[in-house]
Amino acid sequence: MPPTLIRGSAPCRCAVLLAILLVFSATSSCASAAQRGNYAGYLEATKTNPAIADAYLRGVADAIATVNASVQHIEKRNPSFCPPPMLRLSDGDNERLMKEFMGKHTDLDPRQVSVSSILFLAYKDRFPCRQ
Repeated sequence: MPPTLIRGSAPCRCAVLLAILLVFSATSSCASAAQRGNYAGYLEATKTNPAIADAYLRGVADAIATVNASVQHIEKRNPSFCPPPMLRLSDGDNERLMKEFMGKHTDLDPRQVSVSSILFLAYKDRFPCRQ
């Protein structure tokens, strides 16, 4: 049997692949507006085309959450972050988390770091898992 990159049942693998595809399609659709996903470009897009910036951020957040859940439930490994059950973050909440994270990490160049990296690390910072 050939090796697979994503373990679990076929529906679960499909869900993870769909999440990955959503990120790539959101990235390509918003590439010019969000400067290929860097944080500086995203901030600019929030001013010039907020609807696209919101959709982009929502796709990134959904993909991060899906992959984090698949690590825990499909691969049976510890997740990277542990938000409270039933927590629903709005686009504004995600924007605030990213701004707070970037405020703490002023050494990061907004032109060189991706929105997905910032949001992922912000989730890890805000929602650490108890060991």
